[in-house]
Amino acid sequence: MRFLIWLVILSVGAVIAAWLMKFNTGHMVLFWNIHRIDLSLNMVLILFVIFSGVFFVTLRLINELINLPLKAKAYRLRSRSMKASEDLAQAIDHLFAGRFTKAIKVAHFPSLFPETSNIALMIVAQANHQLKNATSRDEALEKIKESKHLQAKLILQAQFLVDDRQSSAALKIVKQLQEKGARQFLVQSIAMRAHQISKNWLEVIRLANNLKKRNYLSPLLADARMLEALNQLLNNKQYTGQDLVKQWQELSTIDQQNPALMRLFIKGFIQLNDAINAKKIFDFGFAIKVFPELVLLVPSYTKINGVLRNESILVIEKLLKQDMANYYLQFAMGELCYLQQLWGKAIASYETVISSPHVENDLKEQSHFRLFSIYEENENAQQSAVHQKTLIKLLSNKIHYE
Repeated sequence: MRFLIWLVILSVGAVIAAWLMKFNTGHMVLFWNIHRIDLSLNMVLILFVIFSGVFFVTLRLINELINLPLKAKAYRLRSRSMKASEDLAQAIDHLFAGRFTKAIKVAHFPSLFPETSNIALMIVAQANHQLKNATSRDEALEKIKESKHLQAKLILQAQFLVDDRQSSAALKIVKQLQEKGARQFLVQSIAMRAHQISKNWLEVIRLANNLKKRNYLSPLLADARMLEALNQLLNNKQYTGQDLVKQWQELSTIDQQNPALMRLFIKGFIQLNDAINAKKIFDFGFAIKVFPELVLLVPSYTKINGVLRNESILVIEKLLKQDMANYYLQFAMGELCYLQQLWGKAIASYETVISSPHVENDLKEQSHFRLFSIYEENENAQQSAVHQKTLIKLLSNKIHYE
């Protein structure tokens, strides 16, 4: 199409030029020594155009010859740059495919070019890390100097340090990244793993909760991280009531309704003898559902100074009116009555637990032990022996099964 357009333009130009030359009657006389040359003005114009074209082509040819070495050099550089880009793509493929040794070999050539060197060095560092070659890994990272790749370099360093379980060094790099404005979820995830290694469980809970809210961590994984951190926190007892209140308040509404999390927070407040906050979570949980995890904590809650067991007994009785067959409530009632030495109510509650068809063996074992203790206390040797034998049988079966 372009060729046709140019053909039409040239044809029209030729027609116009011929028409104009028809009216040009001028001529030119050239004298050279004894020679005289007569030319029409039209011929002079045509010769001028021809000689101008030849002169222009000659200059272009001379220019091309002069610049030929430079163009050859640029061509070679361009070819090598294209090869470096191809090798870089191949190295990335080897890295993701788990062919780490090949990735290192292929990434060597791209690492020689400024345009691809930094990315190639990152590939080399990652591949060496997977091969457990820390020295070569660190050497590759040290060669990365460009400021625009500095953040990627620091993130890689932090990941490597976490994998090497050097949590303190990793957290220093994370702090450096955050001071420079890095707020990526990946940085927070690295920080969570580093705090987990350092056993900074409050930070693990905070970061896991934050990453879950942002949909970076799956709910299952985030819950597992928070439950592990809470369990470790309670075991170490290195926390305050304010810490627990803050973490509880930062949970989403859905997470606050998780019975496993509620149980651990209540357990933490019980350890701190904080009856007020423990009761708040109890009331919040029971308003939703009678969670077994919470019911079984009621007896421990009543051991806090200032908590009236009779009030807890009334709460359990109220819940039992709604569900008499709930063996968790029956066990909790038995435990409360046992603490108050209300033997009759305790025996009735424990007997109900034992006779429940779907009760767990642990509750059944604890109920038999309590009944054994009650009958021993009341010097009823016959009933005490019955529950003692049943308890021994249950424990024997448990040991045999394990």
